[in-house]
Amino acid sequence: MEHFAPRVGIVTGGAHGIGRALAAEVVARGGLAVLADRDDEGARTTAAELTALGPGRAVAEHLDVADSAAVQALVEKVAAEHGRLDLMANNAGILFSGPLEEFTDHHWSTAIDVNLRGVVAGTRAAYAVMAQQESRRGRPAGVILNTGSLAG
Repeated sequence: MEHFAPRVGIVTGGAHGIGRALAAEVVARGGLAVLADRDDEGARTTAAELTALGPGRAVAEHLDVADSAAVQALVEKVAAEHGRLDLMANNAGILFSGPLEEFTDHHWSTAIDVNLRGVVAGTRAAYAVMAQQESRRGRPAGVILNTGSLAG
Protein backbone atom coordinates (compact mmCIF):
# COMPACT_ATOMS: atom_id res chain seq x y z
CA MET A 1 0.00 0.00 0.00
CA GLU A 2 1.30 3.43 -0.95
CA HIS A 3 2.03 5.82 1.94
CA PHE A 4 -0.46 8.71 1.82
CA ALA A 5 1.31 12.03 2.06
CA PRO A 6 -1.15 14.79 1.20
CA ARG A 7 0.43 17.91 -0.20
CA VAL A 8 -2.69 20.01 0.47
CA GLY A 9 -5.47 19.21 2.91
CA ILE A 10 -8.45 21.04 4.38
CA VAL A 11 -9.51 20.05 7.89
CA THR A 12 -12.81 21.48 9.11
CA GLY A 13 -12.96 21.95 12.85
CA GLY A 14 -9.16 21.97 12.70
CA ALA A 15 -8.51 24.25 15.66
CA HIS A 16 -9.06 21.61 18.36
CA GLY A 17 -9.43 17.93 19.18
CA ILE A 18 -9.61 15.38 16.39
CA GLY A 19 -9.33 18.11 13.75
CA ARG A 20 -6.10 19.34 15.29
CA ALA A 21 -4.74 15.78 15.34
CA LEU A 22 -5.65 15.27 11.67
CA ALA A 23 -3.99 18.55 10.72
CA ALA A 24 -0.91 17.66 12.76
CA GLU A 25 -0.56 14.46 10.75
CA VAL A 26 -0.75 16.36 7.45
CA VAL A 27 1.95 18.76 8.65
CA ALA A 28 4.10 15.90 10.00
CA ARG A 29 3.99 14.31 6.53
CA GLY A 30 5.26 17.54 4.97
CA GLY A 31 1.95 18.86 3.65
CA LEU A 32 -0.07 22.02 3.98
CA ALA A 33 -3.00 21.78 6.40
CA VAL A 34 -5.73 24.39 6.02
CA LEU A 35 -7.44 24.67 9.40
CA ALA A 36 -11.00 25.69 8.56
CA ASP A 37 -12.84 26.67 11.73
CA ARG A 38 -15.30 29.19 13.20
CA ASP A 39 -12.82 29.71 16.04
CA ASP A 40 -10.47 32.15 14.31
CA GLU A 41 -8.13 32.63 17.26
CA GLY A 42 -7.94 28.90 17.99
CA ALA A 43 -7.24 28.12 14.34
CA ARG A 44 -4.49 30.75 14.12
CA THR A 45 -2.87 29.52 17.34
CA THR A 46 -3.03 25.89 16.26
CA ALA A 47 -1.68 26.74 12.79
CA ALA A 48 1.31 28.53 14.32
CA GLU A 49 2.01 25.65 16.71
CA LEU A 50 1.80 23.00 13.98
CA THR A 51 3.93 25.02 11.57
CA ALA A 52 6.62 25.33 14.25
CA LEU A 53 6.69 21.53 14.51
CA GLY A 54 6.97 21.08 10.71
CA PRO A 55 8.18 19.89 8.35
CA GLY A 56 5.00 21.03 6.59
CA ARG A 57 2.92 24.01 7.53
CA ALA A 58 -0.59 24.99 8.57
CA VAL A 59 -2.71 28.03 7.85
CA ALA A 60 -5.98 29.19 9.39
CA GLU A 61 -9.14 30.02 7.44
CA HIS A 62 -12.46 31.16 8.89
CA LEU A 63 -15.26 28.77 7.93
CA ASP A 64 -18.72 27.97 9.18
CA VAL A 65 -19.56 24.66 7.51
CA ALA A 66 -23.27 25.45 7.85
CA ASP A 67 -22.70 27.95 5.01
CA SER A 68 -22.43 25.71 1.96
CA ALA A 69 -21.45 28.60 -0.32
CA ALA A 70 -18.54 29.42 2.01
CA VAL A 71 -17.44 25.76 2.00
CA GLN A 72 -17.52 25.72 -1.81
CA ALA A 73 -15.59 29.00 -1.98
CA LEU A 74 -12.88 27.78 0.40
CA VAL A 75 -12.37 24.51 -1.48
CA GLU A 76 -12.13 26.37 -4.79
CA LYS A 77 -9.75 28.95 -3.29
CA VAL A 78 -7.41 26.34 -1.83
CA ALA A 79 -7.37 24.31 -5.05
CA ALA A 80 -6.73 27.43 -7.15
CA GLU A 81 -3.95 28.72 -4.90
CA HIS A 82 -2.16 25.38 -4.52
CA GLY A 83 -3.06 23.61 -7.74
CA ARG A 84 -4.73 20.68 -6.03
CA LEU A 85 -6.59 19.30 -3.03
CA ASP A 86 -5.44 15.92 -1.70
CA LEU A 87 -7.46 15.68 1.51
CA MET A 88 -10.83 16.99 2.62
CA ALA A 89 -11.41 16.09 6.26
CA ASN A 90 -15.03 16.94 7.12
CA ASN A 91 -14.55 16.95 10.85
CA ALA A 92 -16.44 19.97 12.21
CA GLY A 93 -19.27 19.02 14.53
CA ILE A 94 -21.51 20.45 17.17
CA LEU A 95 -23.24 18.92 20.17
CA PHE A 96 -25.95 20.31 22.39
CA SER A 97 -26.55 18.61 25.70
CA GLY A 98 -29.12 18.97 28.41
CA PRO A 99 -32.78 18.20 28.97
CA LEU A 100 -34.73 17.60 25.77
CA GLU A 101 -37.41 20.10 26.72
CA GLU A 102 -34.81 22.89 26.62
CA PHE A 103 -33.92 22.36 22.96
CA THR A 104 -35.55 24.67 20.46
CA ASP A 105 -35.98 24.26 16.72
CA HIS A 106 -32.92 26.51 16.37
CA HIS A 107 -30.77 23.99 18.27
CA TRP A 108 -31.92 21.13 16.04
CA SER A 109 -31.50 23.14 12.84
CA THR A 110 -28.00 24.20 13.83
CA ALA A 111 -26.98 20.62 14.65
CA ILE A 112 -28.32 19.37 11.30
CA ASP A 113 -26.71 22.24 9.40
CA VAL A 114 -23.28 21.58 10.89
CA ASN A 115 -23.25 17.80 11.41
CA LEU A 116 -25.06 16.76 8.23
CA ARG A 117 -25.27 19.55 5.68
CA GLY A 118 -21.70 20.69 6.43
CA VAL A 119 -20.38 17.23 5.64
CA VAL A 120 -22.42 17.05 2.44
CA ALA A 121 -21.21 20.50 1.35
CA GLY A 122 -17.57 19.60 2.01
CA THR A 123 -17.87 16.26 0.25
CA ARG A 124 -19.56 17.71 -2.83
CA ALA A 125 -17.11 20.62 -3.15
CA ALA A 126 -14.02 18.46 -2.67
CA TYR A 127 -15.25 15.70 -4.98
CA ALA A 128 -15.74 18.20 -7.81
CA VAL A 129 -12.09 19.27 -7.48
CA MET A 130 -10.64 15.81 -6.87
CA ALA A 131 -12.48 14.21 -9.77
CA GLN A 132 -10.51 16.52 -12.09
CA GLN A 133 -7.11 15.60 -10.60
CA GLU A 134 -5.14 12.58 -11.68
CA SER A 135 -3.13 10.31 -9.45
CA ARG A 136 0.07 8.63 -10.53
CA ARG A 137 -2.11 5.73 -11.63
CA GLY A 138 -4.26 7.89 -13.90
CA ARG A 139 -7.37 7.75 -11.67
CA PRO A 140 -9.10 10.62 -9.88
CA ALA A 141 -6.98 11.64 -6.92
CA GLY A 142 -7.81 12.70 -3.39
CA VAL A 143 -9.25 11.45 -0.14
CA ILE A 144 -12.45 12.63 1.55
CA LEU A 145 -12.61 11.75 5.24
CA ASN A 146 -15.87 12.22 7.12
CA THR A 147 -15.72 11.91 10.90
CA GLY A 148 -18.72 11.57 13.15
CA SER A 149 -19.79 10.60 16.62
CA LEU A 150 -22.61 8.85 18.39
CA ALA A 151 -24.07 12.32 18.93
CA GLY A 152 -24.50 12.63 15.16
